Amino acid sequence: MTNLGSSLGAMVVDRNLWKARADQAWGASDVWNSGTSWESAYATSQAALAAMTTDRNTWQANAGQAYSNGVWGSGSLWSALAGQAYTGGVWGSGSLWSAVATGKTTSTVSTTSFTSRTGMTNIATWLEVGSLTAPRTGHCLIHGMQRIGFSVSGAALARIKINGAVVATSPLQSSASGDGNIHVSVYYNGPINSGDTVTLEIAANGSGGANNSAGAGGAFLCTVGSV
Repeated sequence: MTNLGSSLGAMVVDRNLWKARADQAWGASDVWNSGTSWESAYATSQAALAAMTTDRNTWQANAGQAYSNGVWGSGSLWSALAGQAYTGGVWGSGSLWSAVATGKTTSTVSTTSFTSRTGMTNIATWLEVGSLTAPRTGHCLIHGMQRIGFSVSGAALARIKINGAVVATSPLQSSASGDGNIHVSVYYNGPINSGDTVTLEIAANGSGGANNSAGAGGAFLCTVGSV
């Protein structure tokens, strides 16, 4: 009886020990099969962690796109850069600089056809090859260009006049012997008034006599900016 009682007592102790340990596997209740097991809770937490990690990576990448270097805090905010497109420095505030620039600049081209002209034999005789009217008052850049053809060789000048007064004359430009063709160009950079008449004139002298000509290829452009 003594051995039996002793064995029974040991079994009770073992039973209580293993029951207590089994209970500990069941979450906060600490009672076997009551509530959620720690194994299940752990699996749930790992799934939640994986979802949070994915969300973290997604939002980190999205946040990085707010900056010009693609990393949060690196470079300039795109919102700030976009704001620079407007006069108010904030997107949608004020006017677009592109619209302002367009409104401040106007260009016009020659109203005179660049047709061929022959018999250019006197460098002192000026021939009008282009004409235009200034589109607005402001500061302008005018460019005139004309192709001159010589049967052998020659030299040419170009000049710009505003309301009949010479405002710019090109350097003397020459063609080499046997070359026969040059493009003479002249520029004017300065003030102008709306409605001013602007003309492009050329003068040439070549060894080809009456065969010397101003070709049909030319350009005469006036761009005016105002503030």
